[in-house]
Amino acid sequence: MFLNGNDLRIVSLLDRKRRLGHLIQRAGVESLHYSEPFTNGLGLFAECEERSLEGVIAKHANSIYRSGPSSAWINVKCPTHRRVQ
Repeated sequence: MFLNGNDLRIVSLLDRKRRLGHLIQRAGVESLHYSEPFTNGLGLFAECEERSLEGVIAKHANSIYRSGPSSAWINVKCPTHRRVQ
């Protein structure tokens, strides 16, 4: 996880995503879709509900990169999701 010789493992998730977005845009790569980070929990749940998702896997915005299991990751269930039988 290096960019131009800089170690990005110590950079926050939001900053890493911002840098990735700039790289994708500059490269003009159309086969990749960059998603803006959700910083509004209610907006995230509205999106989950609209897409009929069970939930999302989320990571704390200011967390640094760490391989292996981490408490920075959380599983967030959509409160209105109903399993289709």
